[in-house]
Amino acid sequence: PTLNGGAFAYTIPAAESAYVAALIETGVVGFIALMSLFGVTLARAWRTARESTDAMRIGILAAIVALLAGNLTVAGWTTDQNGMLLGLLIGMNSRRWRLDVGS
Repeated sequence: PTLNGGAFAYTIPAAESAYVAALIETGVVGFIALMSLFGVTLARAWRTARESTDAMRIGILAAIVALLAGNLTVAGWTTDQNGMLLGLLIGMNSRRWRLDVGS
C-alpha cells in the first residue's frame, strides 16, 4: 500500500512488455492471433524488401522491426502514437505487397 493523497491505495503493477500485456489481456487465443498478424506482416515485408531495391520497402520493414522490438520492454501498443504508426505500417506493407502480387 502507498499513501497517496492521504488515503491508502493498492497499486497493481502493470506488465512491462507489450507481449506479456497482450497475453494477459486477450488470453492465449488472442495472443496467437496477434502473433500471427505480426508474423504474416513481417514475412510479407521481408519478401518485398528482399525482392526490390526500393528504399521505401526497406524502410517499412525496418520501422516494423523497430516497433516490434521496442515493445519487448515497453507496453506501447496501447498508446495512440505507436498503435496508429504500427497500423499505418501494416497497411502500407499490405498495399505494397498487393501491388507486387497483382502486377
